[in-house]
Amino acid sequence: MARQCPRCGSPTKIKGVSGGRWQCGICGYTWPREEARVGEFFAGVVKEANFWKKLSGYIKREKAVETKEEKKVIRKKPSSFALIMALIGLFITFILPIDPVAKFWILIGLTITTFIFAGSRLTTWGLAILCVYLFFTSIPMGQGLMERLETEYFSKIGISFSDIQKNLFCRIPCIISSAFSTRTPGVDIDYECSKQCKIIEVPKQGCVDCLVLSVNARTKPVMIGSAEIIDINLKMESNADRNAKNIWLEVMSEDGIPPTEHIACTSENKCEIEPGKSKTVTVTYDSVTCKKTAGYNWFKYNASVTYDYGVGSENKFDVKQSTITTAQLYPGSTKGEVLSRSTSGPLSLSIGLNPEYVAGEDRFAYVSIYFVNEGFGIANLSRIEVLQIPPSGYSGLEWENCLTGYHFRGAGVSYENNRLTVEGNVDWLKKDESDAITCKFKIPDSIPVSKLTYSFKGNATYSYTRTAKEEVRCVES
Repeated sequence: MARQCPRCGSPTKIKGVSGGRWQCGICGYTWPREEARVGEFFAGVVKEANFWKKLSGYIKREKAVETKEEKKVIRKKPSSFALIMALIGLFITFILPIDPVAKFWILIGLTITTFIFAGSRLTTWGLAILCVYLFFTSIPMGQGLMERLETEYFSKIGISFSDIQKNLFCRIPCIISSAFSTRTPGVDIDYECSKQCKIIEVPKQGCVDCLVLSVNARTKPVMIGSAEIIDINLKMESNADRNAKNIWLEVMSEDGIPPTEHIACTSENKCEIEPGKSKTVTVTYDSVTCKKTAGYNWFKYNASVTYDYGVGSENKFDVKQSTITTAQLYPGSTKGEVLSRSTSGPLSLSIGLNPEYVAGEDRFAYVSIYFVNEGFGIANLSRIEVLQIPPSGYSGLEWENCLTGYHFRGAGVSYENNRLTVEGNVDWLKKDESDAITCKFKIPDSIPVSKLTYSFKGNATYSYTRTAKEEVRCVES
């Protein structure tokens, strides 16, 4: 059994000295050889039997030790077991299927506890990073702050935190794991992982935020308790391909107080704007209520615009007659999916499919309908229609089934007369969110001609809501 210093716990540099004693070469402490023989294994453990010190033992901690010769500084040796247990605890806490707010406060509590009682820098930093991540991705206040920073500042230099998050925590691990697994030859790993992580770049024709919202308060600063007039300008981009319909504005102060006067473009009196046109709506507060923030008084309010819009796209693939009698090893084309171009609007629609199939070799064709919210608001899909257009004189491909994404789990899906219809309870698509519906069609065993072309034309209607958060400095009269 190895000797161990009863004071510092060091098992090394123990040597015998005169007087029948042992001496530690680290801290200089001496003790009788009988103590070493009886308790050389348990002495250090008993003196250091403190849970928090053991948990943080893998961190460099300094302790001054007074000896007869000199004052030395002892650095505790790292504890691999404590490190592993701490990391396992962090991981389990992070993946627990509980409310994000509760998880956030649990991690905050662990961070403070670890810092106060253990002084563990590594564990504290790990917990702090997880808390920051949860705050900006799961807590409404953090999400709002991140969205505002991204909208007002980072978007101007091309930085998207949601894309960074998806790449860091989904796409890169997917590529690494796929590189070491068996896969179908010819399949693009990067594209498949991007699709799995919902990082889809849809070709676009026309504007994205086609209805531009601009808010301007006439009096800056405004006197506390006085009236304020707010001009809200709605401008439709000239490269929009349709009108924005059923437009209505909602203005609300931070205290939930609506304006005293608001006539045009309300929920009862909706309006419509054509491409290239604009409209200014004026609302009035007879008496503004201000709150003190960071040493100043502010009148804060939100202006939200909701309107109905539509989006469409079209794609096609060819079915060719096979000239080979043997079937492929992997049924289904591996040429790579091609995405169609979407029309204008904040919500993009794209139909993804392989451009070519071979009758007798490919058993099924897969058609994916992608939806990507590229604007700064939220989209609510109301109805989706995808029409299969077979070659003239031929019937459409036989429909097998459709797999819907998370946002469509409550919607009704039907297929009749070559028309796919999705309507009902569809979840809102927030900024940078995307989802897809993938349908399966049966490829015939043979065709009477060398090639047949099947087209798919998709259209969707949705309502879109975007909110501008504004504030005006208040001064006393």
